[in-house]
Amino acid sequence: IRIWTGSLNNNAPRILGVHSGAIYALKWHPRVSTCFASGSEDSRIGLVDVADKPPSKRHRYGHLNTVMDLAWSHQGDLLASVSLDGTVRLWNFPSLSLKRVLAPGTVPISISWAPRGNYFAVGCQDATVRIWSVDATQAIQILEGHTAPVASISFSHDGRLLASKAVNGDLRIWRTDRWECACRLPSGQPRLRPSGVSFSPHSCVLAAFDDQSTELTFYEIDYELLIAGSLDLGAMHYSNAKIVLVG
Repeated sequence: IRIWTGSLNNNAPRILGVHSGAIYALKWHPRVSTCFASGSEDSRIGLVDVADKPPSKRHRYGHLNTVMDLAWSHQGDLLASVSLDGTVRLWNFPSLSLKRVLAPGTVPISISWAPRGNYFAVGCQDATVRIWSVDATQAIQILEGHTAPVASISFSHDGRLLASKAVNGDLRIWRTDRWECACRLPSGQPRLRPSGVSFSPHSCVLAAFDDQSTELTFYEIDYELLIAGSLDLGAMHYSNAKIVLVG
């Protein structure tokens, strides 16, 4: 991990050896500006505080496969991690003690914590987005509509919208009051490679990228206009329920 301070042109980065494999996720703590967590293919979570001299480093084992993504709760007291081992794990901060292990029933590959409330969204390999409450034992909502693994997800700054992008380029905006797809946005040509999406932390501006392009695409979203024009685009959502087939 390389860390720059001050001008990027004049200062050489500090290089920290945190993991023994490729790093797939790095997220700064929302309250402690000098602390970040990282996730790697070595199945470990790293916790680093660059304020210490030298920077302090701690590791936590728990996952059995690559850690694909991380997300802090808005208060910073919990860290969520998703792994190719098929689990979502919640860790207490700063101890990094394990709080809960959740099993979505599919492989989770991306995660975003709502800026308000105690729930988070998980993008999954089975093309669903699953909404979890911290205290729930199973997903409280499952959003369907994508046709490929959901590689990246992001809540808007006010929590009213959720963006999800699949590896085939499909980019969708969901309204969180009804957990319905409000629209699909144009994106790059389908390509089964990494892509990403991220809302601004201060406004309803959405940034998206595709690996085949060197450009970022920005969308300025008018929430009221979006809600007024919500369309049924073939996306489905459902809560957990028992389904009985008769006949």
